[in-house]
Amino acid sequence: MNDIGIILAALPIMLITALLLGFEPPFYYGISLLGFSFWNFGESKNVKLVGILVCFLGLVLFSICFIHYYINHIIFPENPFEFRFISSAF
Repeated sequence: MNDIGIILAALPIMLITALLLGFEPPFYYGISLLGFSFWNFGESKNVKLVGILVCFLGLVLFSICFIHYYINHIIFPENPFEFRFISSAF
C-alpha cells in the first residue's frame, strides 16, 4: 500500500498542473503520468498492469482529441479559403 500512497499524494499536483496549463492536452498528459506512476512505483504485478492500462487510456484519449481537432480545424476549417499550411510558413 505504500506505493499507492505515493501515487495518490502526487495526483492533486498533476491535476492542478494540468488545469493551470490549459486543461486540454495537459489533462491527458496527467492521465498518462498517473498511469506511469502506477507502472513505475508499483511493487505488485497487478498495480503495474493498471498503470500500463491507464497510460494507454491517456494515449488513446489524447489521440482521439488530436484527430478531432485536426479534422475540424485543419482539414475542414470554418473558412475554406484560408490556407493554414501556407500562412503558417510566413
